[in-house]
Amino acid sequence: MEKLKEVWYACYGSNLKNQRFDRYISGGTAENSSMSAAGSTDKRPIADRQPFVTHWELHFGRKCAGWQDMGVAFLSRAKSAASPPSAQQAITSGALCRLYRISFDQFVDVFLQENGGNPFDSENRSTVKSSIVDAMVDLGHDESKVINNGIPEDRWYRRLVRLGTVDQLPVVTFTSHIDFEFGEPSNFYLQTIVSGLFESGHSDVSSEQLVEYLTRTAKKDPEEVRRLVDSQE
Repeated sequence: MEKLKEVWYACYGSNLKNQRFDRYISGGTAENSSMSAAGSTDKRPIADRQPFVTHWELHFGRKCAGWQDMGVAFLSRAKSAASPPSAQQAITSGALCRLYRISFDQFVDVFLQENGGNPFDSENRSTVKSSIVDAMVDLGHDESKVINNGIPEDRWYRRLVRLGTVDQLPVVTFTSHIDFEFGEPSNFYLQTIVSGLFESGHSDVSSEQLVEYLTRTAKKDPEEVRRLVDSQE
C-alpha cells in the first residue's frame, strides 16, 4: 500500500463539535468539559470538514464518568448491507456524521487518545500505528477490524471501521468491538451532538428531522429532544 498521508475521520458523537474534537489535535481541555487531552504529535490545523452519512446505526451505551455517568455514542453495524443513505434516509435508518480531513499521524493519535493512550509514548504509539497500517491494507468498504496490539482489551473504541472513500481518501472511524445494551445519554451529551450537527453543514436536514433522529437513537421523549434542539439553533 502506498504510504497513507491523510484520511477523513468520521465522527458521530461529541467529536461532531469542532471545539471538542480539536483538543485531540491541539491538546488541552474543551469548553464546559473536565476532560483534558494530550493532543497530537502533529499539531497542523484540520485541513477540511464536511458532512457525511452512513447506513451504520448510531447507538448509545455504557456509562461514561465524563458525561454524567450516562451513555455515549457508538456505531453499530447495519443489519443489512446498503449503499450510503441520503441525509433524509439516515434520519430513520443510519447515522449523521461529520468528516475531518486530517493527517494519518493525527488519526493514529486520536485513536490512541480515545482509547486512553498517550501519543507521546513513542514505543506504544509505534505499535498501534503499525497495527492500523496493517489493518488499512486489508479493509475494504464497510469492513472493520479490531486493533489488539497496544490497546488494552477493556478500551471502548478498538474496532477500526472503513466507511468508504471521499476525494480518493479513505473514510475511517472507530467504535466498540463488542455489542452491549442501550444506555441513555445525558441531555448535555445530546446538546453537544446537536451543536456539532448544526456546525457540520447538514443543510438538508431540518430541525424537525433532527428531533426525529435523536428521538429514535437516544430513545428520549420527543418534546425533551425538541427543547434541546431549539436551545442550540
